[in-house]
Amino acid sequence: MIAKIKKVTEEVTAEMKKVAWPTREHLWKSSQIVVVVSLIITLIVSVFDWIISNGVNTLFSSF
Repeated sequence: MIAKIKKVTEEVTAEMKKVAWPTREHLWKSSQIVVVVSLIITLIVSVFDWIISNGVNTLFSSF
């Protein structure tokens, strides 16, 4: 059992050395892009929600 754990630990360590970790600059720029795109999508969804809500309210207020 301990030999299996040791083997897995060694394999994980070897694979982690192969990982291409992003630089701090790349990570920062990627994070900014994610935040900006998330805000844009939030704005678009909010506008569509507002339009649909007003449409439904207008439709049902006439009854």
